[in-house]
Amino acid sequence: MKVYKFKIIITLFSVFFIYVACSDDFVEITPKFANADSFFNKQEDFERTLIGAYDALQPMFWNVMLAEIASDNTVAGGDPSKIDGPDTHSIDNMEPNDRNLLLRNIWQWSYVGLNRANYILEFQNNIEFEGKENIIGQAYFLRAYFTFELIKWFGNIPLITDIDSGKLLILNRRIKPGDEYTMNRIKDIPTGYSLIEADLIEAIKRVDETQNYEYEIGKGAAQQGKLIL
Repeated sequence: MKVYKFKIIITLFSVFFIYVACSDDFVEITPKFANADSFFNKQEDFERTLIGAYDALQPMFWNVMLAEIASDNTVAGGDPSKIDGPDTHSIDNMEPNDRNLLLRNIWQWSYVGLNRANYILEFQNNIEFEGKENIIGQAYFLRAYFTFELIKWFGNIPLITDIDSGKLLILNRRIKPGDEYTMNRIKDIPTGYSLIEADLIEAIKRVDETQNYEYEIGKGAAQQGKLIL
């Protein structure tokens, strides 16, 4: 009899906790920090996100070094056994593989920078403030740069694109978790270059001739990038 009562008590407690766990109050909590949907409501938010996009340029020195190693200009070096830098030797020998951490870093950081620029462009219509167009222009330029690096290294990369006024463009939307399973690869490298050119044209329209900070790009950089393409 005691065992039977004990089972009833356990069952009642289980039902109670399941009810509490499934209630809206339990699963819907107020975030402690700002999220993207509620973040872009003042000028400082856009400025901070732009700094974050520039921050993704810091690891880009590897892109230059490894491109030199991949070319005939530089050899990987190291000791004769080649065990001190297998990833650089893999690139030097034109034998890349999916375990190469250096190539993985280029992939990851380039998409990080691209997506931080996407955040700015997705929420660009939230508010108006003096100097906003300059920030939007820099975001377009940075997205163009990170896209160029990705295409240079990996070819027809996955991107979220859309047709606007009969022209294929990179969609002004952040890449969300799960999109990696649904994103389509661009058709070919020339298609990628046309996407980059479209972003540079938008940057040229908006970016100031000179900037307040040395790290920020001016209109000349965007114009030069378009000429190179």
